[in-house]
Amino acid sequence: IIHRIFWALMILGGITACGNTSTDWFRDTDLDTRNDPPPYTRYEPTLLENYMQQFAQDAADYGLDLVDNISRLRVVKYGVVSTEENPRYVGMCYTWTRHDGSLAYGDIVVQEPARYDLQFKALMYHELAHCVMLLDHDRQEDRTIMSPVIHPLKYYEKCWDELVEQLFTSRTIQCEIDD
Repeated sequence: IIHRIFWALMILGGITACGNTSTDWFRDTDLDTRNDPPPYTRYEPTLLENYMQQFAQDAADYGLDLVDNISRLRVVKYGVVSTEENPRYVGMCYTWTRHDGSLAYGDIVVQEPARYDLQFKALMYHELAHCVMLLDHDRQEDRTIMSPVIHPLKYYEKCWDELVEQLFTSRTIQCEIDD
């Protein structure tokens, strides 16, 4: 019975303490913790932080202030993200949200690329948009940064500015290449 009273008091205390705002401390019970990230292999803070800064600047160019949510990213690291069920994954965003749906914190894990080109930048923007803007995937055929596949390098080279504009404004783009 003491055990039940203890848990009843803990639950009552938790209910009365659930007035979190963006500046309040959050408790693990307020978070969605179903998607824990895998172990990481390596962290390259300077390189990956450059992508975060570019993302924040591009967002600001379109009137979006994402600095607060970017500061909620705990880690952006290289790691293994593919699984038996999804062997072709190259990036993952793991978010923990507060009870009101706002971002508490997030982790991004990406497979280390062979080259640092616009395809990798698109992957980073894609994962940052998941974690920072809480965006879902677009349809694959939409050929946006938020589509669930990485497109050919020449597509990003030709359409990058329009893709970034679409990401931050939701405008439809009309950029095409010959496949």
